[in-house]
Amino acid sequence: GFSLLELTEETSMLSHLKKEVETHY
Repeated sequence: GFSLLELTEETSMLSHLKKEVETHY
């Protein structure tokens, strides 16, 4: 299973990657 903390970390990581992609492209 997974914890809420892991889910939060994954979400923030995804939004960070999305931000980088939007910045680069």
